[in-house]
Amino acid sequence: MSVLVSRISLIIAAGGAVSSAGILGGRVPTVLQMPDTWTAATISFAGTGDSLNYYFIFKEDGLLLNIPADVNNRIILPSQYFSDHQGIMICSGTRDAPVNQAAARVLYLEAWE
Repeated sequence: MSVLVSRISLIIAAGGAVSSAGILGGRVPTVLQMPDTWTAATISFAGTGDSLNYYFIFKEDGLLLNIPADVNNRIILPSQYFSDHQGIMICSGTRDAPVNQAAARVLYLEAWE
């Protein structure tokens, strides 16, 4: 049986498209819980290896990692893309088409073992 190891809160400010930074501390996020008031947008991710500089995360095929998202969704994340990051930010929309949230949004990253 799996056990919840940690739950990290990330906040996207009203009118913003990028969340606060979530420090992973060696944990690998496996689930993203979307809020019930999400302004419709796909999600993309920015990660860091040094806790200072964040970059969009791309897959091995060179395409931006992005996932369709809707209100109240529990999204299973492709954890292989997060294992080498010290921190992560959730982006509303994509690098080329950000979607500003109508109000502050709290998203939760969960790490399970």
